[in-house]
Amino acid sequence: MRGEFFGEIGGLVRKALYLESRNRLNQAIYKMEVSDILNQGKFTRSQLELLKFFSTNPTDEEVENIRQFFIEYYAEKILDEVDAAIKVKGYSQSDVEGWAKEHNRTPYLTYRKYMENKGQNSAE
Repeated sequence: MRGEFFGEIGGLVRKALYLESRNRLNQAIYKMEVSDILNQGKFTRSQLELLKFFSTNPTDEEVENIRQFFIEYYAEKILDEVDAAIKVKGYSQSDVEGWAKEHNRTPYLTYRKYMENKGQNSAE
């Protein structure tokens, strides 16, 4: 009985040591691959970090959380830049609110008007 117990423990220890050495080998290979890829200029460090994250096969929820993080991060950066530009240009709150109410679309002709104009131009 005692021999079986130590046999099991020994097997677990051997397996743990094997996994640890394999993990270290994988990390070393990853570091070599990352430096090789960076030296070739194919990916930036941030792209490699994203690839590393996605290589772990994240769940849909984790991917959505990362996506939401990027959306919030860049939205905050944009708002900071807009605030800075508003300060520099000296715009007021009423200026900004007025822009929100403006309608600057290009006026397009209805199809009927377009066809009428087309007929008049071809007759000339």
